[in-house]
This record gives sequence, structure tokens and C-alpha cells, in this order.
Amino acid sequence: IIRRAVRHAHLLGTESLVLPSLAETAVAVMGGAYPDVAAQRDFIIGVLTREEERFRQTLRTGMTLLDAELAQPATASTAVLAGSAAFQLHDTYGFPVELTEEIAGERGVRVDIEGFRTEMAAQRERAKAARAAGVVDDERLVRYRELVEQHGVTEFLGYRDDTAEAVVLAVIELPDDVVEVFLDRSPFYAESGGQVGDTGTIRTPTGTVHVDDTTFALPGLRRHVGRVEGFVATGSAATASIDALRRAAIRRNDRSPNGRD
Repeated sequence: IIRRAVRHAHLLGTESLVLPSLAETAVAVMGGAYPDVAAQRDFIIGVLTREEERFRQTLRTGMTLLDAELAQPATASTAVLAGSAAFQLHDTYGFPVELTEEIAGERGVRVDIEGFRTEMAAQRERAKAARAAGVVDDERLVRYRELVEQHGVTEFLGYRDDTAEAVVLAVIELPDDVVEVFLDRSPFYAESGGQVGDTGTIRTPTGTVHVDDTTFALPGLRRHVGRVEGFVATGSAATASIDALRRAAIRRNDRSPNGRD
């Protein structure tokens, strides 16, 4: 919904941000009936501002490339955009395939979705193999270093706490609907010295991350890996809770609380 609103504002020639003012209006109209909306006003506007700024840049880059693809003789003659082209827009430039379909459809061109899905499946397999081998791409390494430069390493609270209040410093999306979440402080033990990393949850006002593993992205920088239910934004307050029963079982050299795993 956000992306479509930004795109149509762009088509209308609006260069200034539109979502913050729309959010202000929504808060003014609905704040009385929904006090949480008014209480979260600054957070909501901040998230929408960052999302619109980022997507406007994606839109500018993606539209240039999509226009070039749609103008290709092969596309024009078959009225079909290759799945590989849609995948490149999605994977390299962050251009949503739903938006590619919408724009192509407006010009009478169908997107080869089966071809796109084949490319996505191949990418997921490559990503799984890379994660298993411990391979990290250069772009993510740059993000990790920037996090350490800006915020320092993660304050570890796990020696005394199973749950801690924290701030989300970054959320990095990976293939196969997996995310990496970085906090300023964390009770999650990261895999090291033969002991496996903690699992648990990271809860924010807008969504929850179900953490399947915790590792070090860089020395001292804890990376919480899992799947998101809802939406988790950079800068939001979070409650990080480990699976305490699992940790206790691991300390007893037993992977399950009931001792039968």
C-alpha cells in the first residue's frame, strides 16, 4: 500500500514526501478513538518518512531499468517480460515484482512469473548454501562495520538476564523471508566456543521476530536471525527474550528441556 501510494504520487509529479502529511491527518482524525496511534505519532511518521525516502530512490532506479527492458524488441514482440529481468529488478535493485507486474500490465505486457519464481528458488538455494558455508556478501559486511562504527558492539546482558529492553539498530532482509536483527543490548548468547546460539523472541510495538539462531556478524556484534511476524522497524523499542528452558538444557549438555532430544 505504501509503495503504491508513493508510485502514484510520483506519477502525479509530486517530488516532496506525501506519507508524513497523510499520517499527520490520520493521527488528527483517529487519535481520539485510538490513543495508541497518537502516542506512537513520532514513531509512525519516522518509519513512513524513511520508507518513502528509500522507496523513492528504488523507484527512480527501477523505473529507468524497467523502461529499458520494456522497450527491448524481444519484449515488445512477445508482450512478455522475461522472469530473469523481473528477478534482477527485485534482487539487485529492490523493485517489488508486484509493482513490476502492475507497471508492465499498464503497457500491455505480461510478466513471466513462473520464470521469476524459478530464479527466486535458485537464489534461495544459493543463499542457503552460502549461509551454511558462512559466506557473507560484501554489502552486508559494510553494513556490519557501519553498525559497529556508529553504535559499538552489542551490550551482552545474558549472564544475568533472560529478558531485556533494547532498541532495534538495524534489520537486514535476507532471501527466503529470513531477517537479521541487531540490537543495542541483548540477552541472547551468540554461538561461540562450541555452544550453540540462543533462540527466542524480539517483540516490538509493530511486530515480532522469532529468533532461530544467534551468531556474531563481527566480533562483539550479535546477529539475531529469524522470521518476522508483522513489521519491525529500525529505531523501535524492543523486548528481547531468550528461550530460557532451552538454554538451561544446553548448559546440561541436553538440547531439550525433557532430556529426550
